[in-house]
Amino acid sequence: MIGRDLRDRPGRWGSAGGSFPLIALLILLALAPASGRDEAVAGGGSEAGSAFGSILLDAYIDDGGRALIVGYLKADSLDDLAFLAGSEVEYDEDLGELYALSDALTSIRDGVTTLEFEADGRWEECHLAFYLPKEATPSAVTASEGLEVSVVEEEGSLVVEVIGYDLDGAEVSIDYLL
Repeated sequence: MIGRDLRDRPGRWGSAGGSFPLIALLILLALAPASGRDEAVAGGGSEAGSAFGSILLDAYIDDGGRALIVGYLKADSLDDLAFLAGSEVEYDEDLGELYALSDALTSIRDGVTTLEFEADGRWEECHLAFYLPKEATPSAVTASEGLEVSVVEEEGSLVVEVIGYDLDGAEVSIDYLL
């Protein structure tokens, strides 16, 4: 008959006693940043000067100027996001997933199409990718302070990428010819 070993042994990774300290440490690490931020706000600190969200979006523009906007957005309110005005919007607040169809992102004047993106507020992170129509030739790209712009060709279309961190608003304007 096989007998059970009843000797006391120190905790190991595989034992129940050995996993408790690891689990407790992981919980403490996960809660530490969140509780520190809450204490700063509760202690009279102001969030007005701190970034409140992140915006990670891809916008696919067709020949007619209509945009399909997909990605992730963490913001207190969608009201400050001018680029969503007049758009058909599906937004999952829990996941931060955004799907929108918009005619308001672009305008055409004298044969030049202008894409204007504006998101007021403070952004901890901003990563935007504008996929222009295959025939598009950009004539001007401007972005607000703190945003870095690059233009690359990807799978037969031009992509204007815009990246920035800790921003007071994000504005991008792209003029292009078709």
